[in-house]
Amino acid sequence: MEESVRNLIATHLLDDAGRKVLALTGDEESLVDAGLLDSLGMVQLEEHLRNELKVELDPLDITIENLE
Repeated sequence: MEESVRNLIATHLLDDAGRKVLALTGDEESLVDAGLLDSLGMVQLEEHLRNELKVELDPLDITIENLE
């Protein structure tokens, strides 16, 4: 699943520079702290997770801490 999420982020949420940073970012690093995702990016990520990977998230669980 982690690889699917990384691919989804790279494909839908990042530009070329962001994809290069993502490639250098480890799985344990925060994408927010790395400057790859902001609050709007988190909402977009949730939408893509729901639509493409069929992952349902409780709206109360959609926080930066939970989606990092």
